[in-house]
Amino acid sequence: MTLMEVVTGLALASLMLAVMLAAAARHQRQLASADETRQAIELLDDWLSRRWNRDRSVPSASSITLDADGRWSIETRIVRRVQEPTPHFVVRVAITVADRGTRREVTYLDLVQESSP
Repeated sequence: MTLMEVVTGLALASLMLAVMLAAAARHQRQLASADETRQAIELLDDWLSRRWNRDRSVPSASSITLDADGRWSIETRIVRRVQEPTPHFVVRVAITVADRGTRREVTYLDLVQESSP
C-alpha cells in the first residue's frame, strides 16, 4: 500500500468520524452543526492534501486544529508497526471537540494499513 493510499484512508476515516460526530452531536448538546461538520471535513482534506504534496509522508504523530476557534481538532498517531506476517502499521485517529474551553475526546478509530514492500 502506498503512502497516498494511507493518506486517502486517513481522510476517509476522518470523514466517517466527522459524520458520526455530527449525528452524536444532534443527540447530545448540539456540539456541531452540519455546516461545521462540512467545514471540518473540507479543512481536513485540504490539510492532508497539502501535507502529502509537501513531503510525501504521513507523520508518525500529528495534530491539526480545523477551525480558527479551536473547536475541532484531529490527531493521528502511528501506534504500532508490525513486520510479521505482513508489514503494516496501526494509525489511531482521534477527533476532539472543544466546548466552552473544555476539551472532550469524542472518538478513536484504529486503522490498519499495509506498508509498501
